Amino acid sequence: MTVYEFVVFFAKQCWAVLESKSGNIRRACELFDASTVADAKHIAAWHGWAILEIKQGNIKKARNLLGKALKYCGGNEYIYQTLALLEAKAERFEQARTLFEQATQSNPKSCASWLVSICFIIIHFLCTKGNCIVAFSIKLCIYI
Repeated sequence: MTVYEFVVFFAKQCWAVLESKSGNIRRACELFDASTVADAKHIAAWHGWAILEIKQGNIKKARNLLGKALKYCGGNEYIYQTLALLEAKAERFEQARTLFEQATQSNPKSCASWLVSICFIIIHFLCTKGNCIVAFSIKLCIYI
């Protein structure tokens, strides 16, 4: 890949993010699509597009995009984290735990992966022991 091609792929992905922030979702999706077609290994484009779909409530589409990201780009902690959070939200906790583990394994030096993985384990443990109020308080502290 040439420097010029890299800049073009990156520019399309950035432009897509700007379009989504300005509310032009259709155009943002077109740009994310163009970016991933031009470079199937453009992990930021796959992830950005999936996040956009999640915000639009298109969870199935987001899962599909994240799956493609793993297929074309290999293991990436941000893709695994996003998939894990989708699983946790759907109350598929074992799958979420496995995906959080994969996030830490894909980049063992990622503090974010370790932090979110440990928080998930603590919250899940507290809820299974009947301490959901404490777990909910921890969730609030994480999101604030």
